[in-house]
Amino acid sequence: MLFVLCYAGFAALSLPSSQQMTYYVQTKSYPGRTTVELSYSVTACVVGLVCGPLLIAPWAKVVGRSSLILWCLTGAFFCQVWASQMTHTTHYIPFILSRTVAGLFASVPTILGPSYAVQMFFLHQRGKIFTTFELSFLLGVTISPTVSGFIVENHPWPTGFYWTLAPAGSAILLVFFLLEETGGYGPSAVGDRAYPAKAGSYWRNRVDTFFPGTKVVPKTSFKEIGHYAKKPFIIGFSPITIIAGGYIFVCFSFVILANILLTIFLQSPVSEGGYGFSSLRNAEFSLVGWAAILVAQLTGWALGDRVPLHASRRFGHGTWRPEYRLWNILLPGLVAPIALGLFGAAVQYHLHYMVLAVGFFLIVFSSMLAVPICLNYIVECFMADAMEATIAMNAWRLSFAIATGFIFGPWEHKVGVGWLFGMAAFADLVVLAAVGALVWKGEALRRWSGIRDSDEEGRVVMGKDIGLEGRADDREAGVTSIAVVPEAKV
Repeated sequence: MLFVLCYAGFAALSLPSSQQMTYYVQTKSYPGRTTVELSYSVTACVVGLVCGPLLIAPWAKVVGRSSLILWCLTGAFFCQVWASQMTHTTHYIPFILSRTVAGLFASVPTILGPSYAVQMFFLHQRGKIFTTFELSFLLGVTISPTVSGFIVENHPWPTGFYWTLAPAGSAILLVFFLLEETGGYGPSAVGDRAYPAKAGSYWRNRVDTFFPGTKVVPKTSFKEIGHYAKKPFIIGFSPITIIAGGYIFVCFSFVILANILLTIFLQSPVSEGGYGFSSLRNAEFSLVGWAAILVAQLTGWALGDRVPLHASRRFGHGTWRPEYRLWNILLPGLVAPIALGLFGAAVQYHLHYMVLAVGFFLIVFSSMLAVPICLNYIVECFMADAMEATIAMNAWRLSFAIATGFIFGPWEHKVGVGWLFGMAAFADLVVLAAVGALVWKGEALRRWSGIRDSDEEGRVVMGKDIGLEGRADDREAGVTSIAVVPEAKV
């Protein structure tokens, strides 16, 4: 199930992001359009990624999450075919529109995954799980442009869209044959939403789940859909979400900005301040992003659960608080400003492209490591509304990136490219300090904003490590089981 969800997210985001290295080549298809205007296709995609969950995801309560993932993948698949046919000189606007609609559909599989995760995995596993899930679809954003960059070096630019149909098609098949509805288990079972019994036959279950899926979820009225549609806004503007979301609002927007500008910096002629790279060399350079995500994944596996649980034992005397998840933010928080400063200096002073590569590596590493940390924290604060919490964090993550695609030109003209990224580095330090305040006073902020205790807030019982509530024979046997006991029951 985890693999299918990760692969579906990877395939979904590989569709709308495949043109990030082709828009420089596309200027030949749309005479009179500049490279900057073609880069708006990336911004249009981001608009779709922000709006899609807000408009489409609430319908998961009606047709089920599995069905919505399947049909949104199918919609994004056909949007990719649509974009590949926009080759006429008058097709610039339809091409931009195709990117927006592709983003609307592609965003949904990436939003629904965390709600499965909180139902299928325990507290002490979720740091690894959220890192795995988030980085799987962010890897799609990185791999897709690279592969397309290699392809368009020797083939027409529409070919850079065709190859993404293979992972998308295989993801559709995997979802249809393997994905199950997990509603009714874990925190989603809170309340009076009774889930129907599943059909005993495999094929009957497949039909009930996907055509259209209403037989595997409780009946939901339009009034209830409106209620669920409002929840992401309520969660998104709670104090803790503003702070945690504000951090990725800043750090992730600048990694998108760096991605957008990288193609311009690398492929512009040396006489214009660029590096004179071909599409092939640009694609080779983007492998740096692959390496950064791999290192972020390994780091997330190593630290994702270990550091929060250690903090709980060391400083909370075994008492769990969701804020311990945020201790991991220190590493990406300190790396990001250095990365942005190095990247800006490399471009401004036209340093060797390997310096630019190091800066880009650190930008991608720090942002990719930070996103699952903040998301995991907010979801665990709103366990019964995991999907809505994910939608809220998705909006925070991408909303500023919409603006940066349009304002970077005047911004760079005003302060220079060095200070554009220098100011971004200082902004990262400011939001890091805000997260530090959240770690310090997160419990009070949750109480002050009227949020009830997290479903898992209480005592983490670890027999081998701290010997609380564990049986003597378990401790002697070296059992390291973890049980979460609500504080009121301890």
